[in-house]
Amino acid sequence: MIDHDPDYGSQFTNIPPLMLYNPFGVQGTESPAFVRRSLPYQPQMFIDTTPGMTTNIPWWSFAHRIGPDDSSAYGFRHLTHHKFDNYYEFIRANAGSIATQITLAGYPSTYPDVYSSVLENVSVNPVCTVVSVTSTTITVDDARGFPKVPYYGNKLVYTDANGVRRTHTYTERSGLDSTNMNKPKLFTITAKSSFTSNLTAGTKLRLTRAYDNRPAFNILKDSQASMITRVLPQMLQGSRDTNSLHLADAFLCLWHPNLGRPHTFYSDASRTWLNPLTDRAINKEPLNSMPEHFETIHYHDATYYASPGPFSLQRKTPHPIYKKAADVTTNAVQYSSHVVSTKTITVNNAFSISDGDNFILDGRIYTVNGAVSGGTTVVVDEVLPNEITSGSYIMLGGDGSAATAATIIGTFTGGLSSAEYQYQGVITGSEGSIRTMLHMFWPCGSRGGPQVSRLDGYGYVSSSWKNLEDMI
Repeated sequence: MIDHDPDYGSQFTNIPPLMLYNPFGVQGTESPAFVRRSLPYQPQMFIDTTPGMTTNIPWWSFAHRIGPDDSSAYGFRHLTHHKFDNYYEFIRANAGSIATQITLAGYPSTYPDVYSSVLENVSVNPVCTVVSVTSTTITVDDARGFPKVPYYGNKLVYTDANGVRRTHTYTERSGLDSTNMNKPKLFTITAKSSFTSNLTAGTKLRLTRAYDNRPAFNILKDSQASMITRVLPQMLQGSRDTNSLHLADAFLCLWHPNLGRPHTFYSDASRTWLNPLTDRAINKEPLNSMPEHFETIHYHDATYYASPGPFSLQRKTPHPIYKKAADVTTNAVQYSSHVVSTKTITVNNAFSISDGDNFILDGRIYTVNGAVSGGTTVVVDEVLPNEITSGSYIMLGGDGSAATAATIIGTFTGGLSSAEYQYQGVITGSEGSIRTMLHMFWPCGSRGGPQVSRLDGYGYVSSSWKNLEDMI
């Protein structure tokens, strides 16, 4: 159903529109991944990035079975720019039904967070005003548009009185805890004087995009780095379908069998109004024909909801990089210090590695120059930077090879003796023995759920479906 052409009547002009109209596709906007017209990449549409930005939510993006903030998502967070929880950037919210009040007079910036246990509303560009500050807390007027925790290294950001941009992450935003239930007015942070000492009452706090790679406002203004800018010009002022901005009226024209019989004097002779003899209704107009005017269908409010897709993909995904094990394989190898002139790196635990092998340290790839056997120093071919983050792990892998979920959740050659990663999808198979990495698909490639559903009722309708946490 989701893959039907939203352009009703373009192929079957003699069939009543309600039999062809596809509200799921109208709202979904994107061409799902598994249809012939789908094209995830469009040349010159976005800035050059790795990974590239896509015109839809790609099938290879991970939908975490619990959430990005859970330890089970380690190693798989934000591997694509567009993910299941970015669905609001790819839809025309509630556009599948005419005269939806939530978008009739304007387009809201808030939407349900799919990883929230209560589907709490968050904003694409949240903002709040500071009330008071301590070393570890920030009290604000209303922070309900911020997620409870930053999923992808998002940071609070403001510009101080001197024009300096200040950023800092937060531990939790209140509102769901027992002490401050329904009071989203407190941020808990770790102490950072350079951030709090310049933060004064009345200052506007915003939230950066993932890992502070782009400014907070970027999502609404930069068409080279955001998909939602392609939809907003059509939706920003609201749908305004009825011109008068009133609720939908089912009686703007003659009755049609698809819409139900209205209770009017000229529509149904079986009804009685006042006196059963002198005030009986009459059949003045035909009861089984298309309306004289299209407005009846056009303005008839309707609901539409779809659950997240029930299907998983049992296919390989890129093998993640993993921690290099020390000679005592329960311990990882971490950076301690280095000497630029000799290209020598010192680590915390004795380890072994062959000459010519590659490893990753602090985001850079190095080639071993001379085998190491039970030592704590390694010489590399490449020039070392002046600074390397303390405690960074020596990592292996990352060669682009693909692996099954069963391989990914196991142990690796040269890696730790205990499994480092968990599967992101669901357990399938007649005996529940098959783990998957990619899940929640409809056959067309759409993840469904809030992406194709009316958002003003999705919260209560979806309560009868499985939560993401129930798919473990």
